[in-house]
Amino acid sequence: MRGATALTAGILLVPQGIGTLLSRTVAGSNIDKYGSRLIVLMGCVIVAASTVPFAFAGPHTNSWLLALRSRSRSKASIPMAVRRRA
Repeated sequence: MRGATALTAGILLVPQGIGTLLSRTVAGSNIDKYGSRLIVLMGCVIVAASTVPFAFAGPHTNSWLLALRSRSRSKASIPMAVRRRA
């Protein structure tokens, strides 16, 4: 990742974990409030939109895009898991 060491690459992936953590804390209440279908749809749309910048990523691309992508990916996957177990 950007020619970095393993430690630096791991540190650069921290925003992805933060994005997932933030979305998991509110996912349950959003599912109860809006329903799982709407949350999954919104999550998939945001994942698609936040994947586009990675096609043009370079050495100076903001690593906080990972947080946005992981947060939306989590929004798409958590309601599906809840619905599957219900």
